[in-house]
Amino acid sequence: MDLKQEIEFDKFIDQLATAIAARQASPKKPRFWDSFDHWFRILAAGGALLTALWGIWQYADAAQREAIKPFLEQRLKNCTEASTAAARIAQPAPASDQVEQQSIFWRLYWGPLAIVESEAVEAEMVRFGRLLQTSDFARQLQAGHDINPAVLNELRQAALRISHACRKMVSDDFALRLPPGLDKLAKLFGTRPAP
Repeated sequence: MDLKQEIEFDKFIDQLATAIAARQASPKKPRFWDSFDHWFRILAAGGALLTALWGIWQYADAAQREAIKPFLEQRLKNCTEASTAAARIAQPAPASDQVEQQSIFWRLYWGPLAIVESEAVEAEMVRFGRLLQTSDFARQLQAGHDINPAVLNELRQAALRISHACRKMVSDDFALRLPPGLDKLAKLFGTRPAP
C-alpha cells in the first residue's frame, strides 16, 4: 500500500470510530417495534412456561387416575355384588337361593367390601345385616315358611338404601353426576316403593 492509501484508510478508521462513539454516547429513542419485540419475547417465554406447567399437571393427573383405577374398579365390582345380593335376598325365592345370596352378602360384608366401602355404604350394609339377623326373616327361612310380606318390604327398603349408598359412592369416585330423575322414573313405573 502506498502512503496515500494508508492515509485514506486511517481517515476512514477515524470516521468509523467517531460514528460508533457518537452512537454509543447519544441516548437511544425506543421505537415501537423495539418495545413490541420486548413484550412479545416476554409473553412467548410466559406462554412456554405455562404450557410446560400444564403438561406436567396433565401427566400427574393421568398418573394418579391410573394408580387409583384398580381400587375404584374393585370398589365398583364389590358394591354391585353386595347390592345385587341384598336385592335378591329381599325377593321371594326358594330357601336354597336365599341361603346362597345370604352367603354372598356375608362374604362381602366381612371381607372384600369392608376393604373398599365408604362410611355410608358400611352403615347401610350393617343395617341390612342386622335386619337379616333380628327379623322374622331368618326364622321363617329356616322353618321353610313363606316370608312375611312386611318383612320382605323392610328388606327391600334396606336393599334399596344399599344401592343408593353405592351409587353415591361410585358417582363421587368417578366424578359422575347421575341424574336424580332415575328415582322418579322408577317410582313412576312402580318398580320401587318410595323410601
